[in-house]
Amino acid sequence: MLVLSAVTGQRRGTFAFRGDFTGQPFADLLLGYPFTASRVVGKGVETGRAFWHGYYLNDDWKASRKLTLNFGVRYEYVSPLLDVLNRRSTFYPLVNDYNTGLPGQVVIANSNEAKSLLGLSGVGARAVYKPDRNNFGPRVGFAYSLNNKTVVRGGYGIFFTNSQNFVNNFVINRRQPPFAETQSITSSTATPQIDIADPFGKALAPLVIATQNINPNFIEGYTQQWNLTIQRELKGGISLDAGYVANKGTKLGELTFYNIPTLGSTATIQQRRPFPAWGTALSLDPYVTSNYHSLQMKAQKRFARGLTFLTAYTWAKSIDLSSERGAGDRGGGFDTGGGDVRNLRGYSRALSGFDIRQRFVGSYVYALPFGKGKYWGGWDVSGISQFQGGFPFSVVMSADVNGDGKWDLIHNGADKSEQHVTESFLETYLGDHTKGFRTVLGA
Repeated sequence: MLVLSAVTGQRRGTFAFRGDFTGQPFADLLLGYPFTASRVVGKGVETGRAFWHGYYLNDDWKASRKLTLNFGVRYEYVSPLLDVLNRRSTFYPLVNDYNTGLPGQVVIANSNEAKSLLGLSGVGARAVYKPDRNNFGPRVGFAYSLNNKTVVRGGYGIFFTNSQNFVNNFVINRRQPPFAETQSITSSTATPQIDIADPFGKALAPLVIATQNINPNFIEGYTQQWNLTIQRELKGGISLDAGYVANKGTKLGELTFYNIPTLGSTATIQQRRPFPAWGTALSLDPYVTSNYHSLQMKAQKRFARGLTFLTAYTWAKSIDLSSERGAGDRGGGFDTGGGDVRNLRGYSRALSGFDIRQRFVGSYVYALPFGKGKYWGGWDVSGISQFQGGFPFSVVMSADVNGDGKWDLIHNGADKSEQHVTESFLETYLGDHTKGFRTVLGA
């Protein structure tokens, strides 16, 4: 497939050629017959306003000669992003349900619909999503000396995300009707309906308007982090640390798709949408969960007889619904490769994109025993060595075979039996290139 995009922001359009009419994408390009065309027209949010507040209290208490306690609490408030001229809007309702009985519409900031349909008021009605004002994060920690060579440490805390930077870029760089529109056209696969000479003015296919939204119920996500470690001083000036380190993410923000059709022919995508008069509604939603558990060990030798070293080993596993925006091999969520939008938690749960099961790092310095003053002669050998396992990945097809308007991801995380891409399936599409190839998407 060939994709032509003239400039950032799609002011001059983006065109995709798949080879539907000649069998070859480049031949379709030469004839000027794209399968899809899209562009942005109008002017959207350019005078955005938002505020961030952060307050904290912290105290250390030495309860005894051996025990030290640490207590703290932090409060954060990220105000919703509004536009000074109220040029904000959102699609309503943000669902993939065919049985709402609603026609689908755009709700404008600070309008009666924003207050009645979405139940918003004040800054929430102007931003078209509610403010989140209850983000208190407690923290507690301790250190206990078992003896003069052994210390046990532990801690727990809640940490909230700060979506302000992403929300600013997402809202200001995206365009929302009626102030601006992302227009798209999809041609029939049988007969060309878009002419690149005048793709939007003379297209035979219907013009569809897509929307970019922040869910009216968006809230800041948070992670719970905890650890328990023990440190022991050994003979020879060696210090050994061993600990359990973990965290759990809840209601983390990620992009997802609404108004997506069920599976069917690519020729009838628009007719099969829950709201056929509208295109895809992209939305920032707080639905992602994650968890990480690890054994972490560290050994350090103080400088003696010309040698010092630091080694660290981690044995860990991380699972989530989405690890990184916009990449289909990052655990799910906003995967350009066709996740099941009606079952995100069941479909997208998989190994994190950054998951590395085992990792070893060693650094060392050895002062060579020659030269003036021997160990202090100024010559030494040093280095850093790192050994680790590989990253998980997903297999994405650069085509919309299932007819849901997005590229397809060869994965079904909801069914454990299908979490391995079968060799027979890969051989069908890749032939001899699949020898020795296998990917695990979740376990």
